[in-house]
This record gives sequence, C-alpha cells and structure tokens, in this order.
Amino acid sequence: MNKNIIIGVVVLLAVVAAAYYFFVLQKPAPKVTPLEKEQGLGSSLYEGTGNPGGVVPETNPFQNVQVNPLGGTNPFEGGYKNPFGE
Repeated sequence: MNKNIIIGVVVLLAVVAAAYYFFVLQKPAPKVTPLEKEQGLGSSLYEGTGNPGGVVPETNPFQNVQVNPLGGTNPFEGGYKNPFGE
C-alpha cells in the first residue's frame, strides 16, 4: 500500500471519530434555574434603614478647584478663537 493512502485513511478516521464525539456523545449542558430570593432579617433591616452609603458627603479636596490663579486677567480672553487650535 502507498504511504499516502495509509495517512489519508488515518486522518479520515480521526475526523470521523472527532465528529462522532462532538455531535453524538457530548451531552447538553444542564439548565440552571435561579433560586428564589428569601426574605430574612438582613433584608428587612436593609429595607428599613436604606443605603447608608448613598448619603456620604463629598470629600475630594481637588474637586472644583481653580487651577489657574491668573484666570480672568486677560482683557482679550474669549475675543478670538483660533480655528486651527484647540
């Protein structure tokens, strides 16, 4: 027998075996159903008090800070806008 015929038969058998495995033997994934939400002590306390993290004051010292101390000192500010610049 020719070597090419033997190699072709082996490759064909491997492809058939892989197709059989993937299409026939492979089982479908089980369907997962979510559990029902239980109402316990923690959920009733949370609903009664609300979210305490929602009322935290803003503590960022770098927010709303004027970066340029000389801002507003240019008398020509806002007079001409360069169409090629920013």
